[in-house]
Amino acid sequence: MAAALSLPPAPGPAHSPTPPPKDNSIGIAAAVVMATLGVLVLAVGVGILMCGGLGWVMTGAMDTGAGAMMLAGILVIVVSVVMLAVPLFVWRNR
Repeated sequence: MAAALSLPPAPGPAHSPTPPPKDNSIGIAAAVVMATLGVLVLAVGVGILMCGGLGWVMTGAMDTGAGAMMLAGILVIVVSVVMLAVPLFVWRNR
């Protein structure tokens, strides 16, 4: 029994241990959360823009706050587009 434990390893090419695969689950989860929030912010931006447009149509003037609301809606939409673009670039470069 002691002789079996003292045998040299079998001849052949040595196998180097392969590194474990890279875990991207946190990056994927962050991208999904960012994209989801981007869609929600886009919906809010469209709502703000529509409210500003309704105020403009009802009053006939942009100086009643409707113009500011439309500008705020456009800015929120731009932020949401950026929030949606970031996960796309992250997934593209994986």
